[in-house]
Amino acid sequence: MTKRGAVTLAIAFTLWICALSTGSPLYLLAAVLLTLMAAYSALSVLLAAYSSRAEFSVDESVLTRGELIHFSLKSSGRTLLPISAPSATVMISPSELPYILTLPSFGAKQTSYYQVYPTRHVGILTPQISSLTYEDIFALFRVKRETKYQPREVSVLPLPYTIDMMEFAKGDTGLETLTRATEDTADPADVREYKAGDSLKKIHWKITARRRELYVRRFEEPNQPEALVLVDPASPGCQSAELNFCFQDAICETAYAAALRHEKADHPVRMPLLIGGKNIDYRSADGMSLQFLRQELARMEFTSPENIESLLKMEIRNLRKTGATIVITSRLSGRIVELLQRIRRMGPTVRLYFVTLRKDDPKLIKYVSRLQMGKVQVCYVLPVIPKEEGAKAQ
Repeated sequence: MTKRGAVTLAIAFTLWICALSTGSPLYLLAAVLLTLMAAYSALSVLLAAYSSRAEFSVDESVLTRGELIHFSLKSSGRTLLPISAPSATVMISPSELPYILTLPSFGAKQTSYYQVYPTRHVGILTPQISSLTYEDIFALFRVKRETKYQPREVSVLPLPYTIDMMEFAKGDTGLETLTRATEDTADPADVREYKAGDSLKKIHWKITARRRELYVRRFEEPNQPEALVLVDPASPGCQSAELNFCFQDAICETAYAAALRHEKADHPVRMPLLIGGKNIDYRSADGMSLQFLRQELARMEFTSPENIESLLKMEIRNLRKTGATIVITSRLSGRIVELLQRIRRMGPTVRLYFVTLRKDDPKLIKYVSRLQMGKVQVCYVLPVIPKEEGAKAQ
């Protein structure tokens, strides 16, 4: 019941008392009319709420950030008197505020309503109708009916962009090792028939003499050094939830861009991720696809108690096959600077992608200067944020 309905019933009750105490037909007529109006309004709303049928569907299951979700709502039902257009409470994800959709009409004939919603952030969305609200045309009664739809997951994937290729540590491109391996004639992996252009030093003379055909030694090619990408799994710790989402978008999209750039250059990529309390070790050399990586990045919740510092400490012992290290984070401290410099001294080139809005902060400038003096590359990543959030951040 609305406030207007409560006032209407109070007036009707007062008119009934006046009619019964004075015997006035005018009071009696007014009381009967108000009572009938309230009764029919209440019955109409209740019948509409409990006879209605609603179907909610989402067209897409995988999108890239910025694309539109298309969903439809179909409803039908019965009522005694016409009622106001029902409204639906739409929830896109638990992290976003719901919004209200007003349906165009309501009746026994099924009506359809189509809506689009822009995907602003990377993540997993669960669009659903949480409730339907019905109200009579006099706005006396309102019934809110909860719905029990099974939400369908929609993955919003990172938006790809281009970054510069890392320069691998000198001697770690794989070419030098390949040259040394093919010059070591004492340790061939196999032999094959001679092809025009093969070096004469590779000819296996004993087998050639035995088979009376030219055969050359075949050597195992060494693996290319891998690019290690480390993503900060902790919350960016911004002032608002919206800013947090913007920073997370920048981190995920930079991580995907780094993997995409180096895999195109035929360098294996390794990216350890913490997702839902589980360790996901992405390795392109094991046949894992970039699409799988995008899906996993979309599932990152950034709620891990671990941060980039603990991740660096853990991975610093596993750099034997690493030719370049890429670190993506929105936090910077003296300890993180020391760990990055230590990795650089161990051989691999190091690049830091620093997601921040405060690149002019004197304290951060001091850390960046120390990194650059230690031959660590530093790239700033500016998250895309709404204007109102940008004003707050200032």
